[in-house]
Amino acid sequence: MVRGQLCADAAARVGVISREHGIGQAKRAYLEANLGTTAVEAIRASKRALEP
Repeated sequence: MVRGQLCADAAARVGVISREHGIGQAKRAYLEANLGTTAVEAIRASKRALEP
């Protein structure tokens, strides 16, 4: 509950829920709401291209 409120607050302030160290399992559910579908698709495409 608190995590969701924190992520919503970050989005309302035009912030992001993650930085250098990645998103992690805990915030994964909030990623698309925070960054948007297009950004998440681009992240996934680059991850697939770069990771073995």
